[in-house]
Amino acid sequence: MKTSIQHKIIYLSHGGQKFYDQTRFSVLTLLDLLLKQGRNDFRIVIFTDRPEQSPAHDLIRSVRVTPGELRRFRGPLEFIHRVKLEVLRRAEADFGLPFIYVDCDTRWLKIPDEPFKLLADGGRQQSGAIPVFYMHKFEGTMGADFYPNYLRLLQQKRNRLVEWKLRADPPWTMWNSGAIGVPSGAARLFDDVLEVTDDFILDVRQRIFIEQLAFSVVASSRFQVRPFEDCLAHYWNYGSEVPLLLRRFFGSLPPDMPIEKLAERCGQFPLERSTLEKLQHLRSSRFRRWRAKVRNSLFKRKIDFKAFWLRRRRA
Repeated sequence: MKTSIQHKIIYLSHGGQKFYDQTRFSVLTLLDLLLKQGRNDFRIVIFTDRPEQSPAHDLIRSVRVTPGELRRFRGPLEFIHRVKLEVLRRAEADFGLPFIYVDCDTRWLKIPDEPFKLLADGGRQQSGAIPVFYMHKFEGTMGADFYPNYLRLLQQKRNRLVEWKLRADPPWTMWNSGAIGVPSGAARLFDDVLEVTDDFILDVRQRIFIEQLAFSVVASSRFQVRPFEDCLAHYWNYGSEVPLLLRRFFGSLPPDMPIEKLAERCGQFPLERSTLEKLQHLRSSRFRRWRAKVRNSLFKRKIDFKAFWLRRRRA
């Protein structure tokens, strides 16, 4: 097997069973690619509150995150995506840069050799060049028809952007944060993204994408951002349907199946859009989405109230 510097892939896995299943599936699709090429120069690190849910293999390591840490990482507004930023800070401290983080609702398409080659040299292709940074895919430029609320927020925050030495004038672009490839020279990047996130989140009501907005603004101000979608499929828009398929898939397999065979089966498992769209139109799927919408609406009102008081304290 080939041996060289270890390339680090970072995951965060916590919450309901569907998130552990999705992490398991994503990790095993990467393991399948690595085993087929006889590679042992990668280390897959899973930060999780349930290490027993992680696949067991020499290339995979679980790092325990306690329930208390997960609660603290959410911050005063209980923002779930803030946990990701805190875990990435810990990953940098524990394992160093570069590394590539990926969300659990993903499957690997190919081994990211070219991205790691660029990230290892501080993200620079040549002396003096703007360093490279990876995010999953480019979504668009903010404007009247694309995240207009975030465009207004950035315009209102111009003085803060200048203070942070970030792009203070449009155009501002939005990138999907399902993958984050960080070069070796980007120390304290996650501290800065966390600071921007904590500032922005108080002043906008659509908070779900604030962590992604903060990453997009910081990364596009300092780096040449490149897409990672050639290496990774991200099915975030089928977040209710894919877990159903994975639950059936894993439930149909023998519990003592060797990890190498299990990885191969995951690599072969189809996640076809036509199947997922059919599931989306089932009455049971529509009911789950409605129930989640109601639950999220109630939670949002609670967070809006907390944000109101935090803004008053800040003022």
